[in-house]
Amino acid sequence: MIKILLTSLTFAILFWVNCFGQGDSTVIGRSGFYNALRVGVGIERSPYFELGYARVGIVDKSWPGSLSFYAAGQLNMSRRNETNRYIYGGKAGFETAWMIGMWGAEIKYLTNREESQVYFTPKVGLSALGFVSVLYGYNIPRKDRLSEIGSHQITITINWSRKLVGYIK
Repeated sequence: MIKILLTSLTFAILFWVNCFGQGDSTVIGRSGFYNALRVGVGIERSPYFELGYARVGIVDKSWPGSLSFYAAGQLNMSRRNETNRYIYGGKAGFETAWMIGMWGAEIKYLTNREESQVYFTPKVGLSALGFVSVLYGYNIPRKDRLSEIGSHQITITINWSRKLVGYIK
């Protein structure tokens, strides 16, 4: 798991340096970082909703790509546990997109008040410059997984910002 995390972080840093670290000769036009509201829905054995903050970096349209760092809260609705109907927690991660392809990773802490777990989730999918994304993730638990959280995760997210909407138009 540490190998996967280090590989993901290395690619994110290389993308960052390549796209945002070379001054105005590479990054032109309306590129730069934007603050965005992150909203998402998904399923990982139980349906969930996420709400948070994202910092999205856009490379100019001549070479479309983006890099996003985010922090969000997650609320799952449990269908298996009648005493604790909700699973909740926080997550932090990054996503990077080139053209329409996207990949990323997140670390999240989830609890149902009786037990808790930390998950590492690498993700891949499709995106429109990080503005709207459809992603598949694989949840890797630190120890035993919560019964309401499966191995597979499907997510649809929107990073909403007026500046990003203006950029995509």
